Formats: sequence, C-alpha cells, structure tokens
Amino acid sequence: MTTQHHPRSEHRPTHPFRRLLAVAAVTTVLAGGVVSLPTAALAATGDSPTVNAMAPLWMADWASDGPQWQAFTRQLTEFKRIGGTGISVDVWWGKAALTPTSYSWGYYDKTFAAIKAAGLSIVPVMSFHQCGGNVGDDGDCKTPITIPSFVWDPMTVGGIVGTRPADNYYQSEYGNISRETVSPWGLTAARTYQQMKNFMNAFEDHFSSGATDLRGSISEVALSAGASGELREPSYNAHDAGVAGSPASYPNRGVLQTYSPAAKSSFTAWVLAKYGSVAGAASAWGIPGLTLDTISAPNDHANFFTSGAFKNITYGKDFTNWNTQSLVGHGRKVLNAAIEAFDGAFANVDLSEKIPGVHWQTMSASSIQRVPEVAAGLISTDTDMNSAATGHGYRPILTMISDVNVHGDGTLPVTHHIVLHFTELEKTNLVDDDIYKGAYSAAADQVGWIADAAWDAGVELKGENALNGGLYSDGDATHAGWSHIRQAFDRDPVRRFYGLTVLRLSDVATPGAAETGMANFIRDYK
Repeated sequence: MTTQHHPRSEHRPTHPFRRLLAVAAVTTVLAGGVVSLPTAALAATGDSPTVNAMAPLWMADWASDGPQWQAFTRQLTEFKRIGGTGISVDVWWGKAALTPTSYSWGYYDKTFAAIKAAGLSIVPVMSFHQCGGNVGDDGDCKTPITIPSFVWDPMTVGGIVGTRPADNYYQSEYGNISRETVSPWGLTAARTYQQMKNFMNAFEDHFSSGATDLRGSISEVALSAGASGELREPSYNAHDAGVAGSPASYPNRGVLQTYSPAAKSSFTAWVLAKYGSVAGAASAWGIPGLTLDTISAPNDHANFFTSGAFKNITYGKDFTNWNTQSLVGHGRKVLNAAIEAFDGAFANVDLSEKIPGVHWQTMSASSIQRVPEVAAGLISTDTDMNSAATGHGYRPILTMISDVNVHGDGTLPVTHHIVLHFTELEKTNLVDDDIYKGAYSAAADQVGWIADAAWDAGVELKGENALNGGLYSDGDATHAGWSHIRQAFDRDPVRRFYGLTVLRLSDVATPGAAETGMANFIRDYK
C-alpha cells in the first residue's frame, strides 16, 4: 500500500468508451428503424483519440546527452508538431529495481521530463520481461536487460532461507529454460506478483510528488504479462532457436512451454480437480494405464499437433484449456497487482495489457491451423476456435479483461479503466510472404476477429503495428502498410480499434514516408 492515499469512495468518471457502449445499446434496443448505425464506417476525426509512439527501448547515452538522446528530444518535438498525443516508455524492472525494495529512477526522471516538456502524455510500460534476444531488440538491447536476479532467489520456507529454488520459470518441450519472463506456476509465483506490486507502488510514490510529480501527465500505464511485454507464453523465443527443424521460428508451429516441474504440478492438480481422481481422468481420456506421475504435458512433441490430437481428443482439449486458463489467470494477477499498487495518485489512470497478433498458420488451408496461437497459450481447443461466438478462441482473455474493467480486483473500489492492445494492424492476408512459403497468414482477418470479439465483450481495443517496416508504405493486397492500419479503424462504426501506438518514434518523427503516413493518419483520425 502507498503511504499516502487518496479517498477511494469516489466512483471513477464515465469513460468515453463506456458512453459509446451505452449509445450502441440504445441503438440496438431501438430496432424498429427509428435509430440506426451506418452500415459502413469512414475515416473520421475522433476515431483514434490517442495516437502514441514508442520511445527507444533504452538510450545508453542518456546521462551524457549523447547523439541518441539528442535525436530522441528532436523527435519528441517533431511528433508533437504533427499531432501525436503520447509516448510509451519501457520502465525496465531489471534496470530500475536494484533490490526487492530499492529502486533507481534517474533514467525515467529525465526521459519523462523530456516527454512532458514536449507537450506529450506519458505511457509508462511496467516491463516485467527481458529486453534482448527477440525481434527488434538487437539495437537498443544488444546487451540484454534481464529481469532482476532476485526473482530467481531461493525461497524461504518455514523461516529457513534458501530451502526451495525459484520455480516460476518456463521450460519448453525440449527442456530449454526461459527466464526472460515469469510463468504463472510454482510456489514462488505469489512472491513475484508481490515484487511486481512493490515495484509499481514505488513507481507511483516517486512520480506523484515533488519535482517528479507526473499527475495529469500519465495517460495510461501498460503492463507486461509475458515475453516481449505481451500476454503470451514464450513459444517462439530465442531459448528454443537451436531445436532441429526450428519449430519456434516463424512461420512454424511454436513450442509448448509447459514442462517445468511447477507446470506439471499445476496441470495434475487441475486434472484431479476436474475429474476427482486419476481413474476419472483415465476414463475420460481413454488411457487405462494412466498414473498420477504420467499426468503431464504431451510427450510426443510435433505429433500432438500434426495428428490433430490437440483439438480432437479429450486430453488435448483439457491440456490446452488448462494452459490458456493459466495464462489468463496470470494476466489477471498482474492487473490485480497494478490495481492494488496504483491505489493513490494514479488510482484513476487507465491500465492496459497487450496480446500479440500470432497471425501465421491461421488460414483454413494450413495443416496446423491455429497451432501457433495454441502453443502460445492464447487460445484453447475445448471451444470452437473458428467461431465468432467464441471470439475465434479469444473469449477467455477478453472476458477476463472485461471482468477486471467492471469489477477491478474484487476488493477495492473500481477506479481504473482497463484497455486491451493488439499488435499487427499493418499486415494483410498472405499464403506466402516475400521470404517464407506456407505462412498461411490471415492477419487482416484476425484483426477483425479481435475487434468484433472485443466489442462483444465490452472491451476497449487499441492497436499497434508489429514491425516498423510497414510504416514506410501505404500497403496493398500483398504488402503491409498504412492502408491496413486504417482499415482497422474504418471496418465498422463501433467494432473497430480506438487508439494507435506505433513502433517506433524514430520512424514516424523523422522526415520520410513513415512520417508522412503518420501525419496523414493523425489528420484523418485523431
């Protein structure tokens, strides 16, 4: 808890998106034709009230006002000139948290002050993940920024220090361990959520008083809930890069990350809770010789997917259901930690999480349709993954976001509005892209799936581009570009996106095609 508390009895102000939902509800009720929404949307100012850009991941020369810092401050001025609204900044847990209870905010004091001086709002990203080793990390994070080492300290059990190793890491089906983010499983998971809460609590304390008071300047706080800051499991990450056949590489199936002892224990407990006994699970799965020890994640790797077992048999449906429930529960716990931490000066600031556009192998022609999303924990096969009624599988995540938006953490008064971000707006549908054959990417369709499902769930949805290359082109039927980003806002009067964050500031605030595309978008949609 913070040392200074603002009164919590006040209700949060009505959010513009809630007002829009209310208007749409009235429109639906008046079905006799008295009031109706247009059948097609057109570009209109106000469709994207927030148009933000991402700051560099890290500026090594910030303290000396070196070339990168100077370029950053010039770009802030330029972004403000063309009409941008805010800048998102990764607040690296591994940089700012020196110990579980001491923090160094100097980099952020200076960075936030520069953004504020430029007349732009600030979107801090609570970056509880590693920078380095993933797409786009090589420049600013050539030397990785790992998550704090204290996360992996042995746990104190019964007052005895160091009696149990930290167990909330990810381990893949090939035995490779990832510590670039934390998993939802294990005895140390609860300690980690508390450490996250402490970090955010200290952030609020520091940036709400004195010379670093940012009240009124922070428009949203984004929350990292997985690899690359996204709510997902690291199924296509560097720790599995050396596996034969490159299953973790684009556009392949992805690698399951559910093989740590803690994950196995969690799955076993879930199965016993559902079926009551090992015998009950054995009967449901059609595995007569099942034992407590053999309740586990799939041991046949690729065959689990290529055979269709992941979606056609009860075991596959149960396993993927448990995995998605684990990820959704993790996202909820990170949000709850933020709600409990930001309970003072930032009690009314929007909070957000982000899901990635895992767009490859999403076409029906793919022999492993939707498998990469399943491997990442995003969707499960116990429901129809290809039905609009289930949000094409994304309903569990969207329902969780909606529930936290309405009910908060279930204890404190509800003051935060919760937003969901989705990446890949610039992409189009492609069987083969310029480099890879057999991508079977229904990226543009997927953007629509998420927009429809978010509206149905009452979730405010904002978007991002996945890669900066698409910012340099208008795009066409076979290439990424601004026309596809625009379509995410034009596709429907309400079932659309409501804000844009672009990767990255240096692209859209430097003279050239990307800046022209950004300026035109701001002109037409802000």
